[in-house]
Amino acid sequence: LQAGAFQASGQAEELKAKIALLGLGARVESTQINGRTVYRVRMGPYGTASDLAEAKAKLASGGLQGMAVKVD
Repeated sequence: LQAGAFQASGQAEELKAKIALLGLGARVESTQINGRTVYRVRMGPYGTASDLAEAKAKLASGGLQGMAVKVD
């Protein structure tokens, strides 16, 4: 579950902290896209679709959005 992607690590850390206040765990992962570093705020993996849906619902209750992403 990806909650956001930012060019500044500080913004990603801020979102990670907001997610922690909702009782969820998140991490910041950095990656290179077109020569630029992007900081992704990700959660999971989740074992079942219901676990994923529950996490998305908790995010939504805090006014945050999440997008399911498939990780190889």
